[in-house]
Amino acid sequence: MSKIIRMRERSKQILRALYEHGPLTNATLRQVISPIMSERRVNEVLQRLASVGLIKKRHSSVSKHAGRYLQLSDGVGAKTLLSEILSVSEESFERIPGGTEALEHWQDCVIWSKRFSDLYPDAKVISDFKIAQDKSARETLLIPDDGDVDLFPDLLLRIPSIHSSNTINIAVEVERSIKSKFRLAKKLKKFASRSRLDGVLYVCSNPKISDSLQRVYKMRVLPTALRIQHYGDNFLMFLNTQSLSTISEYIAQH
Repeated sequence: MSKIIRMRERSKQILRALYEHGPLTNATLRQVISPIMSERRVNEVLQRLASVGLIKKRHSSVSKHAGRYLQLSDGVGAKTLLSEILSVSEESFERIPGGTEALEHWQDCVIWSKRFSDLYPDAKVISDFKIAQDKSARETLLIPDDGDVDLFPDLLLRIPSIHSSNTINIAVEVERSIKSKFRLAKKLKKFASRSRLDGVLYVCSNPKISDSLQRVYKMRVLPTALRIQHYGDNFLMFLNTQSLSTISEYIAQH
């Protein structure tokens, strides 16, 4: 056991990434760990960790995705050893729910979480599956203990203001496809009227997605969103997958 615990730093780094983010692909792992590792090198480390039972493949009912994701082993013995290696409690291990579609979306969320963390080192980035355990996040989103997880944002950014002692709270949604108008309106109404959020940022890969969101927001949400009426036109922000300028400009003004 002691030999495994004294493993190389890169192995610990990969285990830490899987602990913090849940199931990841090789490609996503290479984007969230630094210094950069080659695909071959990551595969070597993953194979070594799998050989000692610390990680496993997450299988899918969709054959083309089977074994694509790696996650920490959840056996009793593995959890005990992992808790020693990572210096965390066995009770702290979390699992990201959802099928293959959710995991595909989650890879994007993890990458954006890393980008925001790099851009704002003083910020706290809280993933959706950790919101329920974070008191400050629940208070910001006004979520009861039994709150509807479908109304959680993909990420919550808590960024210290450069002009005061306040914290800027921004919900981040990573959209891969156009959702139903009812679903969009329900979530946007929650963010605009029943939360303490300062803004909502939608990361969209397709202009059609942002256009749909804009229409729903202006027609179904903004007219009755009294809490944000004084800056309603700036509450909802959009960001394409190539630039961080929108969020940078917003933070610089608060």
